[in-house]
Amino acid sequence: NRAPLLPRSIESVLSQSFTDYEFIIIDDGSPATTKQVVEEYAKRDPRIRYIRYEKNQGIPIVRNRGIAEAMGEYIAWQDDDDEWLPGKLEKTVKKLDELPADYGIVYSAFWRIRPNGEKMFFPPKWVEPKEGNLYKIFLKKNFLNPQAMIFRSEVLKNDGGLDPRYLVLGEYGWYPKLAKR
Repeated sequence: NRAPLLPRSIESVLSQSFTDYEFIIIDDGSPATTKQVVEEYAKRDPRIRYIRYEKNQGIPIVRNRGIAEAMGEYIAWQDDDDEWLPGKLEKTVKKLDELPADYGIVYSAFWRIRPNGEKMFFPPKWVEPKEGNLYKIFLKKNFLNPQAMIFRSEVLKNDGGLDPRYLVLGEYGWYPKLAKR
């Protein structure tokens, strides 16, 4: 329901230096204005595939649908109020390409910008870069944001996805499960 935010969000993906991707936009029951905005972009860029739910399904179902629909080697998420900085895809794809195949996820820092313009850098200073088995860390505390992650698609496709019983913050239970695997 935030059509005015979509152009900035979509443009930040379309302007990435890494350009070999499909761009799946899933509309979770928004008003027709959202559809109009997305369809204008889809006319101009064949990488955009638009999927629309007429009635709101919730974040877990929408993310799981995106996982199921994705055909690429990697999956990255973005919501309508997010904006990727230039080079985000190029840097994260390069990092995953350099890592052994058993590394399934790369995450990065990000900026959270409040409606009043205040900027906060995440993860907070208490989060040191981590790698390897993060299972025990995720049992204690979540320090990631789905929009700051890129996944090997097989990690998500073989996982069963987000639990639809948890409409928000479902990743808090999902990250330990992914890390354990």
